[in-house]
Amino acid sequence: MVKEWIEIDLYRNYAVVKGTYWFKNHSNQNLKLRMGYPVNGSNAALPVEEVRFDDLYHLKALINGKSVQIKPLSELINSDSLQNDGPQLIPTALNDWEDWYVWQLESLPNETVKVEVYFIVKTSTTLIQGYGRKKGNAFEYILHTGASWKSKIVSGSVEVQLKDGLSVRDISGVNPRAGVTWADNWLMYSFSNLEPNNEDDLIIWYEGDPEDFTGDFLSDSLFQALDSRIAPKLESDEWQVLDKADFDTPLPEFVYVIVGIIVIFLLVLTGIIWAVIWIIKKVRK
Repeated sequence: MVKEWIEIDLYRNYAVVKGTYWFKNHSNQNLKLRMGYPVNGSNAALPVEEVRFDDLYHLKALINGKSVQIKPLSELINSDSLQNDGPQLIPTALNDWEDWYVWQLESLPNETVKVEVYFIVKTSTTLIQGYGRKKGNAFEYILHTGASWKSKIVSGSVEVQLKDGLSVRDISGVNPRAGVTWADNWLMYSFSNLEPNNEDDLIIWYEGDPEDFTGDFLSDSLFQALDSRIAPKLESDEWQVLDKADFDTPLPEFVYVIVGIIVIFLLVLTGIIWAVIWIIKKVRK
C-alpha cells in the first residue's frame, strides 16, 4: 500500500467516510484478487474491541474511477465461483470473515491502482468493559487490516471534520493517545512507514445524539460534501495534541446491590456480636 487518505465527516450520531488507497503491483504479472472492507475489527485491544458498527450503509467502491460490484463475503463463501479458493479466501487480518464486504481488484504489472471507498456508519453505541456499560457515540477506523498488504504503509492520514456543532469539548476519549492532533473543528491523524497493529486503530469516543439511526440519507449529497471540503493548511506547530483518555464505564447496578447487601450483612453481624457480648456480660453478673 503506497498511500491511504481517509476523510471523515463526524456528525452527532453518524459518520460519513471516504477512504482513498493507492496500491502498487511490484510484480511482472497481471494480478486478480479479491479485496474488501470490514464492518468491524476483532482481537483489538480494549476499548476498541467493544465499539462495534452494525453495518456499512450506502457502501460503494471505485477502482481507477470506475464503480465495482460489492458483495458480502458471507454470500460468496459457499458459491460455486469460490470452490477453488479454499482457506485463502478468509482474510488473515480478521477472524470474523462474515463481517466483510468484498470486490474484485485487477492490476497490470508495475501498475499503481487507485481505490476509493465511500460509506456511512451509525456511531450511537454502548462502550462495554467487563460488566460496565456506558452509552454514547464512537467512531472507529480500523488500521490494523493494512498489515495484510506487503511491506509497510508508506504514508497515510486520517482527516476528521466535526459537524453538527461538535467540538473537541465533546470528545472524552481518543486512541491512539498523543497520535491525534486538532485545530478548530478538525482532527488529524498522520503516519508513515507503518506496519499497523490494533493499537494503531483510531477511535473517537464523544458526546453526541443517542437517538435511533435509520440510515435513510441522501448519501450522494453527503459524499459530494465530503469530496468538496478543504482541510486547513496549517503548520505542524499550529496543531495541538488531543490527549483524552476517558473510556471508563460506570459500575453496573448489580455491583451496588451486592455492595449494599454486604454492608447490611456486616451491620447485622456486628449487631449480633454486640448482642451476644451483652448477653454474656449479663449472665456473668
